[in-house]
Amino acid sequence: MTSVLKCIFDKLNMTMHVLEMPWARAKRELRTGKVDGLFLTSENNISLGQPTNPIYLEKWHAYSSKPVKALGDSPRLGVIRGSDEQQWLQSHGVDFFMEAVSYSQLIKQLYADRVQAFIADSKTLEPDRFGNTDSDKLYSTFLRYAAKTLTFSKHYVAANPGLVHRFNASISACNTEVTQLSALERNKILDYVKTTVLPQFDSKMLEKISEKLVTTQPVQALITSEDEEWQKAFAEGKQTDTAKRILTNQISLRLREVKKNNPVIGEIMLTNSDGLLIAASDYTSDYWQGDEQKIISLEGADYSLSDIQYDESTRKFIAHFTCRLTKSIRDNDSGNAAILIVGVLLEDLLIESFLF
Repeated sequence: MTSVLKCIFDKLNMTMHVLEMPWARAKRELRTGKVDGLFLTSENNISLGQPTNPIYLEKWHAYSSKPVKALGDSPRLGVIRGSDEQQWLQSHGVDFFMEAVSYSQLIKQLYADRVQAFIADSKTLEPDRFGNTDSDKLYSTFLRYAAKTLTFSKHYVAANPGLVHRFNASISACNTEVTQLSALERNKILDYVKTTVLPQFDSKMLEKISEKLVTTQPVQALITSEDEEWQKAFAEGKQTDTAKRILTNQISLRLREVKKNNPVIGEIMLTNSDGLLIAASDYTSDYWQGDEQKIISLEGADYSLSDIQYDESTRKFIAHFTCRLTKSIRDNDSGNAAILIVGVLLEDLLIESFLF
């Protein structure tokens, strides 16, 4: 991460100096302002100062000497003492684990059958970093990913207003891993949408959407004017008459119900073929979605799946699935098709697949 940080600070025309010290001391130094920032910090540490957006995503796996299905309902787990993995397990009510001081020790415990599986970031066990060929023989089951941030001291943020915002804007250019979906993540999202979301749109629902499309064809000048009013009202915490009408129509009420029954969904909305909002589960910042990448990238494709996006307000990761509902809409009129946009909360989706 030092090379990523150097890249970011170079873009900000700033220099950095990296100090290495014990974790407890580093936290004390941050609180007193003797160091300006601390990395890699996790969700449990961000109260120490002001965190940035994630600069790294740990890919957590369960490693075992046998296939996961052969481990039973409550396998004995091994964790590094005091690690984020241990705290995460405890927060989910899991307490049947043994502690170790190193991954070498965990692997020895695994092959001695003292533990049946242990949890670690996948990069930790890469052969070129770990230096142990035994790690190649382990079964690996993906669990979740955990965000790691840089936390600036409150003193430094106060002396450098706007720094965190500028830092966040430079992260993706210096570490594309933060925004790229893995093949496994893509498949999980697509499977979830196919099996859980799309079946919600039965013939009755599709008929209502089709009828709404017919009545939603304002001229571009009107769209621009209403979109500007909408964005201004949203920023002020208010709603325009158009927003109130859309958010209370029958389709929006149904989308809200779908979201409530499926906590993995962060938001779900429908637009016409031009990207004009016709229904939404939540109050969105824009009335016209047509200039956003999640719709632009749909051109010439059956569906679109966005990169990982990070919501600073909720500290959640989201990816947007977009598709046209042409084949099921009455008359199959692709020129006036409904566009479905589903925001999937990635970490919630992955945590739900936790096997223990």
